[in-house]
Amino acid sequence: MSTVRANLPPPSQFARLCCQQRTYRILKPNIVRAPRRGVASCGPGLGPARGHASLSVPRMIGADMSKQSSPDGVSRRKGRRLLVVAFAAAVIACGGLAACGGSSDSGSKSESTTSSSSSSKSSDSKTSSSSTDSTKIDADKFKQIQNGMTYDQVKQIIGSDGTEESTSEVSGITTKIYEWESDGFGVATVTFENDKVVNKAQAGVSGSSSVQITMDQYNQVQTGMTYDQVKQVMGGDGELTSDTKIADHTSQIYMWSGKSVGANATITFMDGAVESKAQYGLDS
Repeated sequence: MSTVRANLPPPSQFARLCCQQRTYRILKPNIVRAPRRGVASCGPGLGPARGHASLSVPRMIGADMSKQSSPDGVSRRKGRRLLVVAFAAAVIACGGLAACGGSSDSGSKSESTTSSSSSSKSSDSKTSSSSTDSTKIDADKFKQIQNGMTYDQVKQIIGSDGTEESTSEVSGITTKIYEWESDGFGVATVTFENDKVVNKAQAGVSGSSSVQITMDQYNQVQTGMTYDQVKQVMGGDGELTSDTKIADHTSQIYMWSGKSVGANATITFMDGAVESKAQYGLDS
């Protein structure tokens, strides 16, 4: 009998080759059936690269899971949209309430402002009325004061005591000068001799004359003319600035205004006739 020897590898190497062949046969059917996405080939007849077969399963599972979970994502997105819409509606409602509250507040503020302004106006009117009813001297009261009146009579006309400006006594005659102020910048003085009015004078109490004269009119005034004659020449009444009576003699000073600012003419009458005249800044 002849013996045939086969050139076999050593046992350890032979076992390794068998294991590799078995692994290849086990993996090859799975690799052939698996989709090509995620599988890389190392060459013809060599099978898949290490690690690529295991990566193909998670990708397929992830794709399947994403497809299965898509309805849940849609429902979640719808829920989020509903929440956003509800939140926007709440914000709009709060803004409307705030606007209503602000308008009501502004309305109440405007009403309070109107009431305060009306009350201030009423108080101002009361103040003005009370100032007109004051006891200060005015044009009408000044005209009522006559030479020979006592201090008490003058006080009764004006309605208040005057401010004593000066007091003097000569040869048994006591002379006192009192001053009263008007509502504006006017002032009037009354001179008493032994408690009898001998002079009254004013500036800014009765107001200036409404007549405006010229230099030609002033030149027509002659000494000895009566007040009525001067009035005719000037075209109207003058402003009485001083009225004096001492013993049996009287003296009055009247002033007429010119057309320029500050221009005026003063005429002095002694016992009813022109005694002197003076002018300042009259235009021709």
